[in-house]
Amino acid sequence: VVDIVGYGTGTNCPETAPTATLSNTTAALRNNEGCAETDNNSADFSVGAPNPRNNTVDPHVCDAETAPSVASSTPANGATGVARDANITITFSEPVDVTGSWYSISCGASGVHTAEATGGPTSFTLNPDADFAFAETCTVTVSAAQVSDQDALDPPDTMDADHVFSFTTESAPLGIHEVQGAGHLSPYEGQSVTVDGVVIAERGSNVWLQDPAPDADVATSEGILVFGSVVANAVVVGDLVRVRGTVTEFRAGCTPSCAPSSSAFDNLTITEIASPGLTATPLGTGTITPTVIGQGGRVPPTQVIENDSETGNVETSNDFDPSQDGIDFYETLESMRVQVNNPVVVGPRNNFGEILVLANDGAGASVRT
Repeated sequence: VVDIVGYGTGTNCPETAPTATLSNTTAALRNNEGCAETDNNSADFSVGAPNPRNNTVDPHVCDAETAPSVASSTPANGATGVARDANITITFSEPVDVTGSWYSISCGASGVHTAEATGGPTSFTLNPDADFAFAETCTVTVSAAQVSDQDALDPPDTMDADHVFSFTTESAPLGIHEVQGAGHLSPYEGQSVTVDGVVIAERGSNVWLQDPAPDADVATSEGILVFGSVVANAVVVGDLVRVRGTVTEFRAGCTPSCAPSSSAFDNLTITEIASPGLTATPLGTGTITPTVIGQGGRVPPTQVIENDSETGNVETSNDFDPSQDGIDFYETLESMRVQVNNPVVVGPRNNFGEILVLANDGAGASVRT
């Protein structure tokens, strides 16, 4: 018996894995112009429109044997943003035997890596002995002489040449203050970023992170909102996590968009990290000391809401001045954990259950409202 073909969800006689299920209008066509034979039906056949090969078709002579080769790899050659703890998967064109030092992993900063190899005989996974460094290029070489096919049709038996591919690891995390920037809009809007932060609050799919290593610039917020259940379901308050995702400026009431004539267009945006690409990696635990608003902490402006914008739009034409302008001052505390001492209620609850207060029993406020 040279070959056996089994197909369909109920088959119990395929080679390795069955050919995909057929229908009344489809056919299973052997790949490589009828020459594919890797002892794996799912790889040897593709399902599509019938395309008979008969005496009206020019003959195609199959090679007696082809050398094994690397069919694909993960990460792929040229991949960027690869996680520092990523595994490497190498898939060959057919079942193979590997011997000795059949691979090598060399990185620009972290050097040579050994790895634990599992899987086979077609797909192998390499789990490196240590994490890669940030923003480094790593090169993987598969040694041709150490990889041989398992069939008895030789020669050729080993790969024709070494297979080499490279990838670049993820960049080092940004500070949350860098993502927030000194302004109402993030300088990284629309870009994929990675940040480290302590979870200071959760509500539904919202998670608030604050940077445990703040900078000295009071004009940049140290907090940020992460939106997405993929993170919310994986963390609790107090976790130190590394989050990767896309920076978004969310304007409440304007999802996905709204016209300038809409009342919601006046809402200031909230800087968020969200999908696509949203992931979270636990790093440990941490604590955040709240920023005091008022006496003994950061005292808000009491006279001016905003007087620096030429057009009235603080997001696009504004001299960011948190020491004088109230609207800029509170932007610098966006999504941060704060503390209000001796608060006095100066307005009724609104529809969201929010309570309006002044710090220090209203001391220093120009108007008790």
